Amino acid sequence: MLKFARCTLAVVLLAAVPFVACAASLDLVREGQPAQLVELYTSQGCSSCPPADRWLNAFSERAELWTSVVPVAFHVDYWNYLGWPDNFSDRRYSTRQRAYRRAGAIASVYTPGFVVDGREWRGYFSRLSLPNAEPLDTGKLRLTSRDGQMLLLWQPKHWHSDHADYVGNLAIMGFDFEVKIDRGENRGRRLHYDFAVLHFDKTRLKFEQAQGHWRAALPLPATLPTALRYGIAGWVIPAGGVKPIQVLGGWADINSLTAGL
Repeated sequence: MLKFARCTLAVVLLAAVPFVACAASLDLVREGQPAQLVELYTSQGCSSCPPADRWLNAFSERAELWTSVVPVAFHVDYWNYLGWPDNFSDRRYSTRQRAYRRAGAIASVYTPGFVVDGREWRGYFSRLSLPNAEPLDTGKLRLTSRDGQMLLLWQPKHWHSDHADYVGNLAIMGFDFEVKIDRGENRGRRLHYDFAVLHFDKTRLKFEQAQGHWRAALPLPATLPTALRYGIAGWVIPAGGVKPIQVLGGWADINSLTAGL
């Protein structure tokens, strides 16, 4: 179940695209079946990437967005040396992809590359649908804003021990970007990007005995590239693991959340 935003002033739900309009407040809750986390590793310098980008972009208009699928696009930096620096790229995203390789979750590092729920997925290249999600009831994850930071609150369905170790992840994404490529393999093309990760952070969760949940505070960035709209995603993985235990996402008024930082 995904509970969509208790806001200070109002929640606006549009027929085609749900958008949360909040006055410096965001509250997303997911419990029961996790959404599928679909990660695309891409680059503006890669001529094979635009079709994959369009495939991911299409989720922005689909009913399953946020309810059953949370897409994120990590732009890697290892194509930048060919003469076109991807303005969304970050070395940390390349490092994230390489960490999947070291963990054995993907066979090699390449673009476009898809990771679904922590495992390599090559079905895109055969025009297959996403793999069926494993039926799970893992627990309750809440993502809420407070004092210029996002709080991740995690309560697993099956209690293990107070010493269980989890890592919380937070991604802020921008939508509706148009980028004219002047050099490199995509020279002369104008490319459209949705789900572009503009900010990513992760940290260990701390168990709070009195509240009976694990908690992490992740600071919001003071500035972000201007986008027509933003999305936010949060997920929890076991420390040392790669498969998300619980995943949520939604639209967010990031300008309100970061006002005054």
